[in-house]
Amino acid sequence: MATLKSSGGSRTSVDLICVIDNSGSMQGEKIGLVKETINFLLETLTPSDRLSIITFNSYANRLCGLKTVTG
Repeated sequence: MATLKSSGGSRTSVDLICVIDNSGSMQGEKIGLVKETINFLLETLTPSDRLSIITFNSYANRLCGLKTVTG
């Protein structure tokens, strides 16, 4: 899959907030797919993008506020 970076294109910076279910129902393959997706996003985002991660089970927990993505 060609990415924006590899194609030489440009785009507006994004603020991405990932909300991740880390309850018991997300064990095994489900949480594995979430991890793969987060890794893909980290490879795709540019240094001008910002990312925040929130996990939830019974309650939400903000792991980090919006932070600039670095390589």
